[in-house]
Order: sequence, then structure tokens, then C-alpha cells
Amino acid sequence: MGVIFPGLGQLYNGRLVLAAIILLLIFASHCLIAVQSENLPVILILINIGIYVLAFFYAMIRAGQLRDGYISKKTNNWIFYMIFLMVGIILTSLPGQFLYTFYRVPANDCMGDKYAEGDVLYASRLAYMFDKPKQDDIVVFRVPSAGGMRSIGRVWAEGEREIVVRSNAVFLDGYEILSSRPKGMDIPRISDTDSEIAARDTVKTVRIPEGSYLIIGDNSMGWADMTCCGVFAKSLIQGKVDYVFYSSPPEDAPPRADLKLLLYYLFLQ
Repeated sequence: MGVIFPGLGQLYNGRLVLAAIILLLIFASHCLIAVQSENLPVILILINIGIYVLAFFYAMIRAGQLRDGYISKKTNNWIFYMIFLMVGIILTSLPGQFLYTFYRVPANDCMGDKYAEGDVLYASRLAYMFDKPKQDDIVVFRVPSAGGMRSIGRVWAEGEREIVVRSNAVFLDGYEILSSRPKGMDIPRISDTDSEIAARDTVKTVRIPEGSYLIIGDNSMGWADMTCCGVFAKSLIQGKVDYVFYSSPPEDAPPRADLKLLLYYLFLQ
């Protein structure tokens, strides 16, 4: 039973209190990942694995000791096992839904000038649970026009302000807010149907609704890409990027195994 979920073996042996303690320890470790520490998630995941292994072997040894004089208890039926399993899955998935999220930077990302392809970023959901995004915050957000895909960008302004689009440039309070682009590069024009603040020959004013934010990627093309630039409601912002959990090695570096990347793929993505 302990193979399925830590604590189920203890439940089978009739150790209900011990099973509950194991479950709470697993839940607490998931919650602690919300603490802003680059190495803490690795430590906590290893602790989780240790709890899992110890609980499994202890349950197996204890079951062997009780085999001859085993007496079935009320907790030894599939209903209790299923309830414990469901509660365990819910408790261990809730922290990731409400407290934190991880984002791996793809190729040609909106923040390509700041983060390297393959970097794994830690974003705090807790940061905006009781507060609102601020200017210059780097955030993970969902793009409805791109099927809800996730992206990252910088908050430039919040609601009740106006953006002016003129001559392939975006202005806020009279100042051009585009990041510098390589010399000789022509910014591609995007049709009116692609983005509200896409480049146009004519002047257009766009008002940011209350509770929404202007987000633009830092890379040279970020403002012209509908997945990197737009006005997004707070509900679409998943969290504030706090630090780089895993730094991708340079392209010319020899390949190497990295524990953080492995744990990300197994437990955090």
C-alpha cells in the first residue's frame, strides 16, 4: 500500500495517527517551497523522498511483525484507503495551485534578453494573493489569444492609464517604452485583429481597464508579439518571478547532469 502513497501502509497496519502525521509532513514540505529560497525546493523534495522510503519500509517491516497476530480494524477497507489517497493528493497539489509555480524558458522567449533558453524560473503566486502587480515586476501570465499558453513579461503600467500607439512605437505618459532593438531591424507589422496595441501607421489610444495591466517582454520583438505584449487582467497573472531556480548552461558548455533540472521534470513541472 505504501508504494501508492506514503502513509497508506501505516493505515493498513492500523496506525491511523502515524499515517496522518506522515501526510501532514508531506503537505507542510510542499507549502514550505513557497519560501523564497533558491535551494530550499531541492532540500524539501529530497526530504519528501526520504519520508516516502522510510514510511514504505517501516510499514512493510511492521506488517511482517503483525502477520501472525494480525487483527483487522475499521480502517482496513478500501473506502478508508481511497479517502486517505484522495485527501493526500488534494493536500499535496493545493500548494502548487495557490502558492507557487515554475516556468521553463523556451526558445525565442519574451524575456530572452534577461533569461536564457532552458532556465527554470520560480514564480510566487502568494505575492499577488493580497497585493497587486507593480511596475517593473516580471510575471508569469496566460495569453487567452494563444490558447491560454503561459508567457513571461514585465509589468509597465496598471489600469486607468492610456497607451498611445504611433509610428511603430508604444508610448506611455508621452515616453516611448519599447526596449532597444538591433540596428537595421524592421519591426514587423501586425494586423489590427492580432493585438490591440500592435504597430500601426495611425495613432491609436488604448485605455487600460481597471484591474488590468500592460505587460511587455524585454526582448527587442516582445512588444510586437501577441504572446509577449498586451493588456491582461490580474486573473491571468499567475505569479511574480522571484529567482532563477535552475540556470541553463551556455550553448558551448559540455552537457552535464543537474539535480535541480531532474527534480523539476519529476516533481515541479
